[in-house]
Amino acid sequence: ESTSTTNTSPATAVPINFWRDAFLGILKTEKTGRPYLGIHYLDLGNSPGIDDAWSQGRTAGALILSDKNSKISGVAKNSPAEAAGLRDGDIIIKIDNENLSQKIDLAEIVSQHSPADKIQITILRNGEEKIVEATLGEKL
Repeated sequence: ESTSTTNTSPATAVPINFWRDAFLGILKTEKTGRPYLGIHYLDLGNSPGIDDAWSQGRTAGALILSDKNSKISGVAKNSPAEAAGLRDGDIIIKIDNENLSQKIDLAEIVSQHSPADKIQITILRNGEEKIVEATLGEKL
């Protein structure tokens, strides 16, 4: 008599392009590092109903936000984001010439780059657009 047990655990869905890009990167450079900006953010494109005081009226973008409960800073210390001058409350609306939208989020755009790439980040700070430059770090 044969018995089998099924071990189920929650899984995280990861877009296939993430793995494709990672695999191609390994083939090209023999490294597994991913580009790193160093922020904790809320994706406004997937957060309907967020207060306008936070979103500044935007329906897409990445709101840099600290999580006081878990003591996670919105901008990591010694990160490319910190060096670029990003801070809590900034909303990233564009990387280079690509607008963040409900279909294209910050993680997807950053993952198309390599560590050490320079990127232009357009932010909304207190209702005004500002452009800063960051050099992406590497996260293993």
